[in-house]
Amino acid sequence: MALTVNRPVNVKVLVTEAFRSQLQSEIEYALGELDLQEQQLEFQGRRAVSEFSKSSPKQAHNARTQWEQEKERLAGARRELIERKNQAQQLELGVLFLYATIEGYTELTVGDSLFDKLRPAEVLVKDNVVIEIR
Repeated sequence: MALTVNRPVNVKVLVTEAFRSQLQSEIEYALGELDLQEQQLEFQGRRAVSEFSKSSPKQAHNARTQWEQEKERLAGARRELIERKNQAQQLELGVLFLYATIEGYTELTVGDSLFDKLRPAEVLVKDNVVIEIR
């Protein structure tokens, strides 16, 4: 009898100039999306506070509080993306970079070493091509 279980799979990328450029482009795209979210939030927040202030000061206060919390969440995401952008610019060519952790499956059977089977697997990638699986 075998049992299929989840285990983490680390995707590591060998840093090349092409990868560094791709990573920076992905981060720039995410920052652009964040800009759109912030603009939309600003518009919706102002409208909601304005509408509620006419009918209910308490609802207006709650809407403003919620709006401020969401603005702070987006500001935190912006700070994180800018930090990632700075880190991406400083990546040295030829080093391994942990790009993502995904879930993978492995089968357990009687007699297997549990800790060997559950240890994270690694997929090494260079220029979008898998070069090794560990």
